[in-house]
Amino acid sequence: MNLQELVDAVERETESINELLSYISQQRDAVVNKDLEAIHDLMKLLHSSSLSVYKYESLRDKAATSVAAGLGCDKRLHAICEVMGDEGEQLRFSGEKLEKAVKAVGAESKILKRLIEEGQKFNDMLLSEIRRFEGMGFSGGSSMDIKG
Repeated sequence: MNLQELVDAVERETESINELLSYISQQRDAVVNKDLEAIHDLMKLLHSSSLSVYKYESLRDKAATSVAAGLGCDKRLHAICEVMGDEGEQLRFSGEKLEKAVKAVGAESKILKRLIEEGQKFNDMLLSEIRRFEGMGFSGGSSMDIKG
């Protein structure tokens, strides 16, 4: 494989990660709005999108391995760019976009995880309060007769 094929592979991986980021952001909004149907639909899209990311990551890795073998360097994009000098500028730029996309997915995922954890704590607190009331005889299945 040549350098342009590696650049193309990096750009396709970046596009697939940005698509994944879009779905994660939409899922965060759905969690905030408690839109269960949207959350369910987005789970399917996230799964499909993550498979695409893995596919393009594999293609990028193969292309990087091939280019690096031809250059006699490590397969990391930074190492290839170093050896290529000015010729590696497009790869350097594409690699920076990929790195930004990966960091954005990580940040968005942390926010989503925090929201889900907060929701779980809220649900646990409500269930605990309901159980406390049930223990006090407020279970809703009272046998009290208030016929007049």
